[in-house]
Amino acid sequence: MVLLLQISVEELERSLVVKVNRDAVMKIAVSGDLFTLDKGLYQLNLTVGGIPFKTKDLIVPINPRLDGCLRAWNWLNGEDSTIQETIKMNERMQCFSVAGRGSFYPGRGFAIFNLTYSDWKIEVNAVIQPATDTGVMLALVTEEASVPLSLSLIDYHSTKKLKQQFVILAVEDTVVSRLALNLCDKKEHSVDILLKKDQLSLRVDGMEGERELSTSELEDSLSILESSLQSAVKTYVGGLPDVNVTATPVTASYHGCMTVKLRSKALDLDEALYKHSDITSHSCPPVEAGP
Repeated sequence: MVLLLQISVEELERSLVVKVNRDAVMKIAVSGDLFTLDKGLYQLNLTVGGIPFKTKDLIVPINPRLDGCLRAWNWLNGEDSTIQETIKMNERMQCFSVAGRGSFYPGRGFAIFNLTYSDWKIEVNAVIQPATDTGVMLALVTEEASVPLSLSLIDYHSTKKLKQQFVILAVEDTVVSRLALNLCDKKEHSVDILLKKDQLSLRVDGMEGERELSTSELEDSLSILESSLQSAVKTYVGGLPDVNVTATPVTASYHGCMTVKLRSKALDLDEALYKHSDITSHSCPPVEAGP
């Protein structure tokens, strides 16, 4: 479970004192007045959850976006209720009743990373707890909107006409490896993929996926992927942009909790080029078992 901390900011003799659990951790000198006098009233601009200007204007480079939960707040000793009323009207601003570690994907949107794979090696680990049985966990997308690689959940085997949940690894619209497994069971599952010039591997909870192609067909698919990696590709997590529905077997967005590592390094969604505002980077509610 996530630990809640009590944070307070107090004005004291031309300085601001920041306290965590009542212990002072920072003292900031204030050169001017915090309040401005306007038409006989003292005003203070208070921003919660971020900053009202671009990060390039910060003296010290930090990530100013808050990804967490605020409870039992007291702004200006209760003199202003604007923030409370705003949050009551917007469900997206409200805390999860229960939250754990991980990133939450609501089944819409995605995060984008600008990563390079010039040495022709793709190694991914995704720890997932899906709420639905269909969705794109990770994909590479070219500037031409082709999808040279995707890792997805799907609930149907189109060749065998079989209704069942699978984890699939695909190159463009071709499934190269597949594993049948029920993942919507409120438990965490570990998905690993490894691709190199002469190697392809899909594993879920230590179980190896089945290859769908012959050796020559697999070589052709890996050649397509290798060619795409030489051009500009973006890494999409949790979903896809507007691509043709025939470009890849799955285009639906992932719904549930997921933590992704590339080459054993965790992807921090707060460092993404873009992240949908409904995706939470570092907190995840319990997910309900899907169909």
